[in-house]
Amino acid sequence: MKLTINRDTFLKAVTQCNIPLVNVGNKALACVALTAAKDLKSPGPDSLALRSVNGLICMEPLVLCKVHEEGDCAVDFKLLRDAVATMPSGDLSIELTRKGKIVVSLGTRRWTRDTILAKDVPQSADPNGADMIMKLGARALLECVSRLEYVVDNVMKHETARQGVYLDVLENELTAVAIGEHVFGYNQPIDAQCSSDGKPVRMLLPSYALKQIREIATENEAAVLEIRTQEKAWSWVHDSSTLLCFVPPFGEFTDWRHYFAQIRPNPICRIPRLAMLESLNAFISTSSNPFALMTLTLFEDSSLSVEPAQDDYFQDRIPVMDVVTKEFPKFTLQAQYLRSTLKAAGSDVVLSLPDVGNIAVLTTDDGFYGGIMLASPPQR
Repeated sequence: MKLTINRDTFLKAVTQCNIPLVNVGNKALACVALTAAKDLKSPGPDSLALRSVNGLICMEPLVLCKVHEEGDCAVDFKLLRDAVATMPSGDLSIELTRKGKIVVSLGTRRWTRDTILAKDVPQSADPNGADMIMKLGARALLECVSRLEYVVDNVMKHETARQGVYLDVLENELTAVAIGEHVFGYNQPIDAQCSSDGKPVRMLLPSYALKQIREIATENEAAVLEIRTQEKAWSWVHDSSTLLCFVPPFGEFTDWRHYFAQIRPNPICRIPRLAMLESLNAFISTSSNPFALMTLTLFEDSSLSVEPAQDDYFQDRIPVMDVVTKEFPKFTLQAQYLRSTLKAAGSDVVLSLPDVGNIAVLTTDDGFYGGIMLASPPQR
């Protein structure tokens, strides 16, 4: 293998392959595979394909270069990235010697390292074997997913492996749902092209892939993104780069609409977001436990009391609007979860409680909703 490539182009592609290690004992998962060929279709006749896999996600950037000799190898990702980052701008020369060493040079700078076989880095699924292909704008997806990034990062980071954002496209409406012990979602109309013949397209965007997705799409929000779904994986194609995610099936959350239909929440009142956040901030700052439970009680004078579930070190009341119940419930939940949900909501929320079950549902007029588990069933 021998090729010439622009240093900045190569460093950008290598950096895209930066994915968190899952199995640190597997040497191949710490490597990036390099394949130089003259017959790759895109973006030109001479291209370099990179591939890094951590067992859950696979990054596959494809970049222009001048291939002198075809070939492939795999080398430690971090060492390669750090070496190229120290080199000046210009045209890099990359060569694989007969002794299996990779030599990266630019001017008087030269870096050499042992390699392993490229085939030892696991292959991704066949991009041509997709069950469904969906195309949508990067900006629409970013607006929808970013609404839930705060929830995933701050509310669900300690929850089960199910955490992440489920994407659901049905009849040109995109819904993003974050599911763990708590359920959050946001839906908005989009202009999407889908090959599923009217059937909903559903996939899981794991929390460990959110960062990579956002970095790729933010570079060009006007770009049209292509998402390909397969039986056990989905891939995101953008600007000749592919991010493949190997994901578990939806399981019990195959249809989030059915999940919320089972809850059957009843509207109670509308809570002013800013006033509630101010009260929550004061409550949390005066508590010695950052995850303290708080009790909310609705009164006939259209006010909501805020107090600790056990002690009496804090008490506050905030006015609420649009009270639509003749019952005035009392319920207990974790203050941090409520504050995080309100921050993600972005506007006043409608509080709903189910007839049966331990969940409070908060919704906004623009399509956001959050389901927060209660410490016990509401008292009425």
